[in-house]
Amino acid sequence: MKIKITCLTLAALFFILSSSAVLAEEKFPNLVGKWTGQTRIGHSLANGFGSEHGGLTIDIAKQEGRLFTGNKIIKHFDIKKKNVTTKEPISGVITTDGKTLYIADRDFGVTIGNIISEDNIEFYYIQSGKKEGQFVSYYNFKKIKQ
Repeated sequence: MKIKITCLTLAALFFILSSSAVLAEEKFPNLVGKWTGQTRIGHSLANGFGSEHGGLTIDIAKQEGRLFTGNKIIKHFDIKKKNVTTKEPISGVITTDGKTLYIADRDFGVTIGNIISEDNIEFYYIQSGKKEGQFVSYYNFKKIKQ
């Protein structure tokens, strides 16, 4: 009888430990690489509703589990109508469900993303404040194949 109880106890302990190991090995989508925005649709108080094509890349350089960092690269025209590329550092986190992410700009706004597939994310950008003016937009991003 003691042998049966000992075996059952060991089996239960093994099950608990192996379940914990599986939980500790949670996999999150690998976001490292370059993502390009296809179309941005947005609204600002200064310019109203509008859309533009291309011009935004998110380059995720490093990811550790749920956390990642990289740069947002924006191609736009300056006041003199010259082509300008701006690079802004970002930090982000993937939620525990592995389907939503949050990105903090180090300057102005917050981006929320829905991971549609391993190579498609829809991003929602929110910027508030008086300095740059309030602005919201959304982009459909595709991962650039390397």
